[in-house]
Amino acid sequence: MASDNVSTPQPSSATVAVALPFAKPFPDVSKIEIFANENFKRWQERVHSLLDIHGVAYALTESQPSATADAKTQEAWQYANKVCRHTILQTLSNELFDVYCSSKEAKAIWEGLVTKFTAEDATKQKFVVGKYNQWQMTDDKEMKIQITEYQMLLEDLKNEDINLPEKFAAGMLIEKLPESWADYKNNLKHKEKNYTMDELVKHILIEDSSKRELRATKAKEMAYKANLVQSNNKRYANKSQNYKPKNFNVKPNNPNFKKKKGNCFYCGKPGHYAVQCRHNKGDRANGNPPKVHLTEGDDIIAAVISQVNIAANVKEWVVDSGATRHISANREAFSSYTSIGDDEKIVYLADSRTAKVLGKGKVLLKLTSGNTLALNDVLHVPNIRANLVSVALLGKVGVKVSFESERIVMTRNNVFVGKGYCNQGLFVLNISNVINENASSSAYIVDSISLWHARLGHVNIGYIKKMQSCGLIYGINDNMDKCEICAEAKITKKSCITVHRETELLNLIHTDLGDLKQTMTRGGKSLYVDDMLIFGTSLDIVNSTKYFLSSNFDMKDLGEAKIILGVKIIRKGDGIMLTQEHYTERLLRKFENYDVTPVSTPYDANTQLKKNNGDPIAQSKYAQIIGSLMHLMNFTRPDIAYAVCRLSRYTHNPNREHWFALVRLMKYLRGTMNFGILYSGFPTVLEGYSDANWISDSNDTKSTSGYVFTLGGGAVAWKSARQTIIARSTMESEFIALELTGSEADWLRNFLANIPPIKELLPPVSIHCDCQAAIAIAKNKSYNCKSRHMRLRHDVVKQLLRDGIISIDFVKSELNLADPLTKPVGRKLILQTTREMGLRPTVVNRDGNPTYVIGDPMK
Repeated sequence: MASDNVSTPQPSSATVAVALPFAKPFPDVSKIEIFANENFKRWQERVHSLLDIHGVAYALTESQPSATADAKTQEAWQYANKVCRHTILQTLSNELFDVYCSSKEAKAIWEGLVTKFTAEDATKQKFVVGKYNQWQMTDDKEMKIQITEYQMLLEDLKNEDINLPEKFAAGMLIEKLPESWADYKNNLKHKEKNYTMDELVKHILIEDSSKRELRATKAKEMAYKANLVQSNNKRYANKSQNYKPKNFNVKPNNPNFKKKKGNCFYCGKPGHYAVQCRHNKGDRANGNPPKVHLTEGDDIIAAVISQVNIAANVKEWVVDSGATRHISANREAFSSYTSIGDDEKIVYLADSRTAKVLGKGKVLLKLTSGNTLALNDVLHVPNIRANLVSVALLGKVGVKVSFESERIVMTRNNVFVGKGYCNQGLFVLNISNVINENASSSAYIVDSISLWHARLGHVNIGYIKKMQSCGLIYGINDNMDKCEICAEAKITKKSCITVHRETELLNLIHTDLGDLKQTMTRGGKSLYVDDMLIFGTSLDIVNSTKYFLSSNFDMKDLGEAKIILGVKIIRKGDGIMLTQEHYTERLLRKFENYDVTPVSTPYDANTQLKKNNGDPIAQSKYAQIIGSLMHLMNFTRPDIAYAVCRLSRYTHNPNREHWFALVRLMKYLRGTMNFGILYSGFPTVLEGYSDANWISDSNDTKSTSGYVFTLGGGAVAWKSARQTIIARSTMESEFIALELTGSEADWLRNFLANIPPIKELLPPVSIHCDCQAAIAIAKNKSYNCKSRHMRLRHDVVKQLLRDGIISIDFVKSELNLADPLTKPVGRKLILQTTREMGLRPTVVNRDGNPTYVIGDPMK
């Protein structure tokens, strides 16, 4: 019998833990990229590192233990094998998973992958190298991402056992920057410090951040302009005239009045709102609602130029198309000045800041063209970092500003006034100095009466003043100097000998516009034979001239000129092209250099020519080619001036190296055979470029001078010649070239002045020089030099500057058109300078008419 104290078993609520094998968590493979036949070594390293952390990587290389091994070793290997197999299969693509899922050992899967993809990677070295060479940065992709891609390419090369030196990798990174980073690339190249890869990446990221901030500032500026409030308040347009919004006038003595912490939107001063501004009351009383950023009546004084983009140089005058007033930061620049009260004017800048105006007055700017630009009502703003010239105000007084490429040209009534250049994205006027003296003239262009006297063909002063009173001319003063040309015109001279008209053969006398070369015939008669061109701006005058000549001399009218002295004249629209394509072709065929491979430069910079001390090679033929090339160079091909000048030095005794250089020049002519000088007619200003190369050859003791003059869009005069004296420094060689260029400018200026009718003023010829030292010495009135030849040249240049014949300004070497005339340069500079000199290729259309091609002719 069971006892009552015996209790029945009750089910327990406790859970019994069952020991399960392999209960440890598997490795997290979510951060490992799925392997799909690419980047095997990267995947292999990541998987092996993960398995090694979990202590199971040995299963990739060890087989299953033998049956004699203890149970603990067997169990550990099984766990490690299962973890490795699971990790590998989970990081494979579906295609590879189907291939290797049947394998039960991780070692077999691992070895199969290594055998397959390591062998395939061994054949990819050349593809990795090709991918590295072809990779290039672009502007439409974030810089950080592109730098990361570059570092990945370097790692791919390392994986292929290609280790690049760090300096080489850093240098290649600089070369792979986008084209918009050209200035930054050149800056890094010219630095002596060699950056490491990490330092260079940091440097580039800082520069990229600055560029992005600059773009953001410009975008903010455009958004600011787009969101300006209109002056008419349409909200109350339908209300009565006496209607005013609620709380329109808030009195300052209101006990509940609260001062504003910020600045007033109307006058810019702190302590009140625009509704409470006393300057705003007058406008509301006159029915004019307030405007955004209104500062002076109905005018908004704005300076669009950004403080971020400009250097602190208050001597330069920037031409700003967005500025509404002329602004100067320099008090000493004013010739007349009036102070302004503290509460009258402020200027709003493009970066949403304001600047106070302390005064206003008049500024006289002496331009390099010889004209004086008078700016009235110029605001004095000390806090601004550049002097601004408003394009809008210049246009109101008839001064036209044309923006062309990297320069500006100012004209008035189609007469040249001045010019400027582009500096760091800003257009700066070419100014010789600022006139501080008080002046009574209120015109914009201040010219002397002597200048207008010469411009109008030396008319009487009374007529000039009468034209000024009629408003036909502006901006002249009453100071009249003695005119030397008028004085010389009053000097009597001997009468000319009467020319008898002959009708017999060989007795005819022909006239010419140029110098006549006299040749005696058998009968002792003077014979003048030459071609003649008649040109002018009026067809009636040209026809009357032809009629007069034909009525007095035996002459033949050949009609419109097409070929003169071997130069073909091509007319297209308003432009004229001079080309010697037919002459070049005959030259190349004659000397058997027509069927050659063209080259892109006329002279190889690596060629070092020396005087030949041995026997000459085909001296007669060499001299014939040089003579033919000189004819071509003197008429239409300034781009080969240096090469012809250099090769002509060895005409008397050429050797094999001289012939190689001459053949290269002929190959260049084959590729540019159809080149000619295109004159578009603009700009109608004579400009010169001077340069010198100081003894670049160790076997030579004299430097090379070169100059180019452009007019109407093309080169009109050029020269490349070895200097006749020995220069002891670069400055002396540059100054010798400058004196040669100045003398040529004087001759060209006198030549242009003698071509009637003179419709435009001949300003001082602007000569561009890339040597600051030579420019400084030219403008130095008391230059002391021990060399007599330098003193004489300094006196010549000083006299030309004093007489207003020339003006000298600085130009960068890469923008100096005379640079290829003094030394051999590369293909890029050859294309740039020939384009600036007006050289263009011609292509004949199907209708037989030649057309101009603008671009790289060698492509």
